Amino acid sequence: MPQKKKSQQRERTLQSEVPEIVLRFSIPADEIHEKHLHDYFDAKNLRGEWFALEPSELIWVISYLKQHGDLERASANLEWLGQIFLLAKA
Repeated sequence: MPQKKKSQQRERTLQSEVPEIVLRFSIPADEIHEKHLHDYFDAKNLRGEWFALEPSELIWVISYLKQHGDLERASANLEWLGQIFLLAKA
């Protein structure tokens, strides 16, 4: 859940560790909203900025960021996003 600038840098760093890491979506938001997400999903934290979230939780994050983020600078892999919606439990 890093901010866009940070996420791209972290993605490049992780590429050397785990080549299959891909940035699937990005909605830039203020630090206060990033902190809220970190606090909310603290129990799901794997390492630093990386979390193990279920599809329904990813949809919640996207909905949260749609309300609090900068949608004009948003990007998403639509095929992946569609799969997440199909996998999410209602």
